[in-house]
Amino acid sequence: MNFSVEKLNTQSNTRYMMEEAVAIEMPVNVFINGEYVITLLATPTLQQELAVGWLFTEGVLESKEQITQTSVEQENIYVTTNQPIPNERLRVVSVSRLLTTACGLSAKKFLTIMSAMEQKVVDSTYAVPADTILRMVDRLNESRLFRVTGGVHVAALFEEERLVAFAEDVGRHNAIDKVVGRGIQSNVNFSKAILASTGRQPADMILKAARVGLPIAIWHHSRRKDGHYPRMLCPKPHHECLHAPRSNTNPRLATPVPLHETPPCPQKRLLITFKACQSVFQGKMPNAASAIPWIDV
Repeated sequence: MNFSVEKLNTQSNTRYMMEEAVAIEMPVNVFINGEYVITLLATPTLQQELAVGWLFTEGVLESKEQITQTSVEQENIYVTTNQPIPNERLRVVSVSRLLTTACGLSAKKFLTIMSAMEQKVVDSTYAVPADTILRMVDRLNESRLFRVTGGVHVAALFEEERLVAFAEDVGRHNAIDKVVGRGIQSNVNFSKAILASTGRQPADMILKAARVGLPIAIWHHSRRKDGHYPRMLCPKPHHECLHAPRSNTNPRLATPVPLHETPPCPQKRLLITFKACQSVFQGKMPNAASAIPWIDV
């Protein structure tokens, strides 16, 4: 959306008003069976999909058949289910009644996620060629809102290599929830689907993918320095988390090298294969070069 904004020219030290495309966020209030659950701050698009996706990626709902109706009234999203949701499940997700687009992950929430990972396993042999991954990453560059504002994240959902959902949002968690919600509404088979998203991959985003049974998730971003959360979470979801960092505007991906041939850390690309990280919890935390297979560019 275009807004009248004040801009500062640091070279001429002048201020002036102009029309500028700005990425915005607004409150989205989620209700289940008439009961207020949470407020999500999000870009006001695909709001119904956002609410549905959030309910699934946070573990509140597990099956589309649970939903009998969804409706939108301005900033309020109402979801009706065929059976009451257990109070303890709603209480966990409603601890923070306002969920912002911030990226922080508290130690308490991290421990909660680790506990959830113990119970969530994605057992899949689904695989796609590397060039297919590249095409999926390229689709993320089609975001018009990012081109004009530079202020949003993008997520895409593919079913058997076919694009089925595409979303933009100030918050990367929201973008993922939107495409998951659209996938649920479209009866996507998540066991043969791939999630692609911009931004880094904190533990809670990996759990979002695992909760809906996604076997492969791709994050398109600048490589992280530490990556401790993904390494610690490797054994639990049993799916693959693929990093495709930016290299100018056209990222490339090479064939993954075997774990015993991993080069030192200063490589530009990273592939985390959860099944290759089973030793992480056995003894002390290994260093990045021995814990995670890197791939060259």
